[in-house]
Amino acid sequence: MWATMQDVAAVSSDHETPSPPEIGARERIVEQLSEALSALMSHYGVELEEIGICAAPAAETSTARQVAAVIGFAGAHVGGTLVLQAPCEIIAACLPLSDLQRRGDAAIGDWMGELSNQLLGRLKSKVGRFGVDFLLTPPTHLMGNALQVWPFAIERTVWLSARTPEGGALVGMFDLQLGPGLVLTEPAPEDEDDAFGEGDMMLLL
Repeated sequence: MWATMQDVAAVSSDHETPSPPEIGARERIVEQLSEALSALMSHYGVELEEIGICAAPAAETSTARQVAAVIGFAGAHVGGTLVLQAPCEIIAACLPLSDLQRRGDAAIGDWMGELSNQLLGRLKSKVGRFGVDFLLTPPTHLMGNALQVWPFAIERTVWLSARTPEGGALVGMFDLQLGPGLVLTEPAPEDEDDAFGEGDMMLLL
């Protein structure tokens, strides 16, 4: 189920936990996103190195064509926007077999959008164990030689960067809005045993 952009803009919370340790919740979600990004790209044959928080990158005119995907998310306690940006050659290198016949801007852009969708899907699975849920908007993409993304709210935006062994850079802009009082509590062991993990199959009879 998709959320609308109005859903993304109108994230609210009725959580009543007093004195929110928001920094802790934010750091944990960003950590989960970093882990999900590394696992996602590794799944498609791209090993990332030096994944971490970085300063907002400046726009650079480059001969290497860039592709970026933009996707929103919204829930009762979290919402915001994720932007992924990388050289087209990195994304072209991990195109699925079904897209190898149509290499080019359209295939690379579509695949970058799908990667952003899968990344937030993995994050949703990770934070779901803490009782946090959200919906996704359809992703969109853009391409060019001098892309620069401006966050809506700098104070709640985190920038991530990672490099491939060949020196290519992948940058993520994560605009994360947390509802007041959000606390990510570790689930009890018995609850973890009953929860579905990433990659689990659920059969509906």
